[in-house]
Amino acid sequence: MTEPSRAREIREAATELFYERGYHGTSMREIAARLNMRAPSLYNHLNSKQQLLVDIIEGDVALITREFEDATATTDDVIEKFRRGFEVHVRHHMRYAHESKIAMTEVAALEEPAQSQVKEMRRHYTELWRTLIENAVAEGRASTQSTNLAAYAIIDMGIGIARWFRPDGPVSEGTLAGTYCDFALSVIGADSSPTRSRT
Repeated sequence: MTEPSRAREIREAATELFYERGYHGTSMREIAARLNMRAPSLYNHLNSKQQLLVDIIEGDVALITREFEDATATTDDVIEKFRRGFEVHVRHHMRYAHESKIAMTEVAALEEPAQSQVKEMRRHYTELWRTLIENAVAEGRASTQSTNLAAYAIIDMGIGIARWFRPDGPVSEGTLAGTYCDFALSVIGADSSPTRSRT
């Protein structure tokens, strides 16, 4: 087994346990036991439990930001940008529910300078949404009175999905993404009539 694959397994085990028990409620011994390893052996692959938390949270925020930027770069139409950005926002929280929850609930457990870095990354992601909504309003395509509140509300919609969505549930990922997109468009006072993929 290669070093990267073992390190990935350790991170996945830590993600499951941090999600289930919280960062402070999880020990290195429990992470090792999840992988049938001895706790001292973990340090052949990582520096500390804190570094695991940093990697999980920074990785999640960086990934959703990259997904948003890639999706919105595929069109010049501001409402289509919003639609595509929101779809990846929602799908991210469906597919990475554990990482997303940890990224929202365990920031206070981060040590400096990682905590400040993560907060700045999150501010940047919020600013991307705020700018997109401001552009939609400026073009007369949206009519919200507060781009700040709209951005926070839209971000929270995706975060909420991570708490309850199940891939084997009665609503498919595509249907839920499309329905929530209609909700999000109504938050900014935009037309939701264009069709979208619901696969």
